[in-house]
Amino acid sequence: MVTLNKYLACAAIGAAMLAVSAGSARAAIVCSGRVCWHTYDSYKYPPHTRVVVHDDNWRWGPRQPLD
Repeated sequence: MVTLNKYLACAAIGAAMLAVSAGSARAAIVCSGRVCWHTYDSYKYPPHTRVVVHDDNWRWGPRQPLD
């Protein structure tokens, strides 16, 4: 029974560490013209570069209303 409690405690600690690390990651989609890429780093692009930074849930194309 003690071994089972140790396994459950280790699993709970591992799950908590995973939840904390996953929650802190912030991604974005960066576009320059018709070329887009994912990034986790944040940069300030000069206006003349015409680089646009979108949230990670951004999708190319017409927006569809969420129901």
